[in-house]
Amino acid sequence: MNISQVQSEKDWEKIKEICVLSSGIKPPLSQERSFSFGRVWIDPYQLICPEYTLAVFDSDLIGYLTGAIDRSFFEKRNAVYTELVHEISGPEQEKLKQQLDGEALWPEQLLGKVYFEELIEDYPAHLHINFLKNHQGKGLGTLLIQNFENKLKEKKISGVHVICGKRPVPFYEKLGFQILKSENQIYAMGKKL
Repeated sequence: MNISQVQSEKDWEKIKEICVLSSGIKPPLSQERSFSFGRVWIDPYQLICPEYTLAVFDSDLIGYLTGAIDRSFFEKRNAVYTELVHEISGPEQEKLKQQLDGEALWPEQLLGKVYFEELIEDYPAHLHINFLKNHQGKGLGTLLIQNFENKLKEKKISGVHVICGKRPVPFYEKLGFQILKSENQIYAMGKKL
């Protein structure tokens, strides 16, 4: 097993694939929807802060952590989405516009804008982590998060947050994250560094 920063476009494509596969969306997404879903969730990290994406390799990429160290990511993310909508054509473009404009998808919408602003004041960094199913539960996610936290400490970042569903809450709690707020089975968790 090897943990390193993502270096190639092939690795970014594999990360997008793992993002889709681990989304838990039923039924499986169409090829067009999978393409845009992966781009919505991964492109901002690839374009804004690729240096905070870590991957685990075991002959192939099997899991990743994407992250950002401060609130500026959320400001820059919207510009990435504007470009993304222009790149996608056909019926998928309209679906993507509606998703980006209106669905309760973003942390700001899920938790409320005022609460989210307070959250990122105290816990400015954030992360997302996903592994292929047959590589979960082996301690690799813990290693990725510890590696990311070390990078944050070097930068003197005061805290990190994660927004997740109910299933991974015990995993994050074992790593020292606390539930800060929950709303409709969505949890805001934070850890001071």
